[in-house]
Amino acid sequence: MMPVLDAWQRRLVVVAWITYASFYLGRVNLSTAIPSLQADLDFSKSQVGLFATGHFAMYALGSLINGRLGDRLSPRLFVTVGLLASAGLNLAFGLSSLWGVLFVVWTANGYVQSMGWGPVLRTLANWLGPVQRQRVSGVFGTSFVAGNAVTWLLTGWLVIAFGWRSAFLIPALLLVGFAFSWFLQVRDRPKEQAGNEVESLPTEPQPGGEGFLTGLSRSLRRYWLLALGSFFAGPLYIFFTIWTPTYFVEVGGLEIARASSLAALLPLVGIGGIVLTGLLINRYLVGREVLALASVLGILALLFAVYPLLEFDLLRSALIFFLLSALVYGITNLFLATMPLSLGRRGETSSVAGLLDFSFSIGGALSGVLIGAVLDTFSWTVAFSVLAATALIAALIVFRSQTA
Repeated sequence: MMPVLDAWQRRLVVVAWITYASFYLGRVNLSTAIPSLQADLDFSKSQVGLFATGHFAMYALGSLINGRLGDRLSPRLFVTVGLLASAGLNLAFGLSSLWGVLFVVWTANGYVQSMGWGPVLRTLANWLGPVQRQRVSGVFGTSFVAGNAVTWLLTGWLVIAFGWRSAFLIPALLLVGFAFSWFLQVRDRPKEQAGNEVESLPTEPQPGGEGFLTGLSRSLRRYWLLALGSFFAGPLYIFFTIWTPTYFVEVGGLEIARASSLAALLPLVGIGGIVLTGLLINRYLVGREVLALASVLGILALLFAVYPLLEFDLLRSALIFFLLSALVYGITNLFLATMPLSLGRRGETSSVAGLLDFSFSIGGALSGVLIGAVLDTFSWTVAFSVLAATALIAALIVFRSQTA
């Protein structure tokens, strides 16, 4: 039976969950602001799109760098600086009007936003034993789904009520509050918290005085197959976040408002997928997480291949999309939370998280161009075939990684 979390550990997990969710206040707020921002400043879609490109590319690079730094520096301080820096950059974005300034600011924001995930997982690893980490990892990914959904709701209302600039100015203030909450409530390790009741954790090797590149190289050698699998899994997640409304408009004939409402349900379904896969693994597959991940990817490959062969029916298609979305969010959590917490030692959790997040983000970024080109040149059926192929490749790579 899995050991329960004591009071200090439960508090740490809750604060970590809320803190990482808060990062999204300064990350996905651009999505809801784009239509109003574009009209107000007379920017083209290409100009606005470059904001996201710069942000996403820098986030991916930052994940690799900051994942490693998160294992060498204080995660308590690292996350605090990331939140405060993102708050400052959101404030600058909300007060600016020149395209060049906005591009530089939002690209820089991509880098500081990457200071959250790896160090937060490192803090969890420091406070939890191996089996407890497994238990928490099954649901911790709901933080980024919830943060995304809450940010869209809040900033959507702000844009309507006060204009697009408020979607950056108000989140900037909230990020400052969350930064101080994290700094005041969290300690890097249990021994730094006077009077805590955490039982002593098993001693695990910690990184020594090795250099940045040496440690990064060690993580790459150990987890390169998982990183490659993460690269091929990234397109599956990006497909649902970008193309779902367009699919139901073009194939289903829905109006954009109805299609967008349908797409907005996907994060809620995604939370269910994360929780369900986590519970199944914790109950039946502890110690076989990699095999479970490969199996879910294989199921996804089959569903993506079969789905376009069915005649479109709104109810059936929506239900299958929900199932696909639940599984995709589930494998996203397995890659980005379960793998670092289950496989990485406490001294390298942040590095593993950064490496997998980097690979996932790069794969997702490249797929935006790939899927768009496929849709322009061929059809939705071909696009689903591409997704089936990437899921199958990811499944084979992940399966191979457990025998390497």
